[in-house]
Amino acid sequence: MKKILLLLSILLISFSSCKEYRRIKRDIKTTSEISNFLFSYPIIPISIIGGALLLMFISSISNSKKDKIARESFLAKANELKLSNSITSENYEHISVLINSKLTIQKIEVILNNLIEINKISAKILPNDFVLLTDFIYDIDFNNYRDINSAQIAINRKGQAYVNHYLLVNKYGNDIGEKLYNKESWIGMTKEQVIDSYGTPTDIQVEVLKTKTKEIIIYGNKSSGEVFTCEDGIVSKFKK
Repeated sequence: MKKILLLLSILLISFSSCKEYRRIKRDIKTTSEISNFLFSYPIIPISIIGGALLLMFISSISNSKKDKIARESFLAKANELKLSNSITSENYEHISVLINSKLTIQKIEVILNNLIEINKISAKILPNDFVLLTDFIYDIDFNNYRDINSAQIAINRKGQAYVNHYLLVNKYGNDIGEKLYNKESWIGMTKEQVIDSYGTPTDIQVEVLKTKTKEIIIYGNKSSGEVFTCEDGIVSKFKK
């Protein structure tokens, strides 16, 4: 009701000022007279300001309605995903909370899409890691990133790290898998374990000797990075 009264008041002021302006504009001939006119009839500048406020008000109402419709539609989409088991009931409840927050639809969509993706690969993530990754997505603060794309990269890296954790434990067992995930190194580990733990090397220097093959696996710079010396595929020394 207050908004309607405000709108009517602005329209009345604008209408009155237009009538007043038409009545006396024929008497205004110079810049000085225009200035005096504006000071003498403040209804005119007030009317201009009122018109600007009116446009802002109408635009605000329109944007508010569009945003409300978009949020309702988005929540309906999330409900459909819950019913199809693409997201969990807990995921849906979290999205419902975000819908009523100040977070933009675009950012909520990033969160929803990532929840869909991690549910697809849930079998390839250890249970504890899955909880941590879900919480990371739930609580991501977009203000800590340059843009939405940067936030997505951070989520991807976190997800890939947890997938790697699962693969290492599944391949080597809990004890060795945990060591490799935490990038622990030891004499006697294999070349394969080094690469599984650290990823693709920057360089591998191979020297074939009479009785053995010597390989130097380098990550980063040889003088300041991680360097592993392997003999016949077994680490004989390393520098970190």
